[in-house]
Amino acid sequence: MVALIQGFNPVLIALMAGFFLGEEITRRQRLGFTVGGAGVALAVADALDFSTSAIVLSFVGLLGLSAGTVYQKRFTQGADVRSSTAVHFLAGAPVMLVMTLTLEDPKVTDWGAFGGSLAWIVLVNSVGTFLLLNFRRCCWRPRRT
Repeated sequence: MVALIQGFNPVLIALMAGFFLGEEITRRQRLGFTVGGAGVALAVADALDFSTSAIVLSFVGLLGLSAGTVYQKRFTQGADVRSSTAVHFLAGAPVMLVMTLTLEDPKVTDWGAFGGSLAWIVLVNSVGTFLLLNFRRCCWRPRRT
């Protein structure tokens, strides 16, 4: 269920950008949102076991991530993507450490699998995703015709 909710992040970002930044949502983008949303729904349809608090927190997270992305696009256009990404992670790490130590019972039974999973989450899901999200802003320039 969390994946389904978070899967709507691009849709919410586009809607917020349209409202707060005046960006136009094209027909092609709407079609992409529909197909992507359907794909996410199909991917998690057989695992719909959830709690109310998890759903509420998932929506809070979705709103926070979407609002932060729109804010960043509006107010930090000149920031270096690599530095900006590093600041995001450094600011979030202590919060997540405290939450993990107070709300979870961290215990590792297979250090190899843990290390591989952690490397994947950090390098691909986090750093890679942020860099791809901001790639157009920092590195890609449309050709002038």
